[in-house]
Amino acid sequence: MPKKNQLQFKEISENFKVLVEDFPNLVKIPQHFQDEIFEKASASKPLFNGTMICIKQVNADLITSYTLSFKEFLAANHLPRYPHKHTPLAVSGWIVHRQRVLFGVRSNNVLFFPGFLELVPSGGIDSRAVNENQEVLFEQALISEFEEETGMSPEDIESVTPEGLILTEDYSVLDICQSIQLDDSKEIDCDTHNEEYTFLLWVPMNELEEFILKNDKKILSTSLTILKNKILPKSS
Repeated sequence: MPKKNQLQFKEISENFKVLVEDFPNLVKIPQHFQDEIFEKASASKPLFNGTMICIKQVNADLITSYTLSFKEFLAANHLPRYPHKHTPLAVSGWIVHRQRVLFGVRSNNVLFFPGFLELVPSGGIDSRAVNENQEVLFEQALISEFEEETGMSPEDIESVTPEGLILTEDYSVLDICQSIQLDDSKEIDCDTHNEEYTFLLWVPMNELEEFILKNDKKILSTSLTILKNKILPKSS
């Protein structure tokens, strides 16, 4: 999850893809050190050692990436002389229904930024989103987060549209941003809270500017960047 700092927003092409390639030049970190760091981190928050997707190269129509275990990612961050910076790939989206946008307040169960507001859904991408052609199905990854974080059904979705990339200044995280338009003809209910969010709330488009002014310091930087680059221009 990115820090509260200045972010870059980059447009992407209609044919944008993410491919997984080999990345053989990684320095191998001893397994006992990986286990030790993971156990220490798990003492405060429950963690899962999944397979992450990390960035190799980025341009407007293609990201090349590689896979890495979460244990190795954590261990690399604890080695000051480690020669390579791992940049995780994530998805960030926003849901629109009847001219309203959905926000969530992050619960105390999450590892980063508990209590902060963010657009829903969002999350990391792991190897489950990689198909047999080594292509990362980032839309599928976002829809999985959508189901998990809202309790809504994919059948409620009218369209999912790739909108751009968000990068932290130090490339610590890269998010693929996508908008989710729900079917306005349906009455749609979402979970009021879950393990990731203390509660969820719909904010009407015509009240967004006031909502942002009131909560500016409580909204995650990624969500603020999406709001200012993609949502507010469409709401005016």
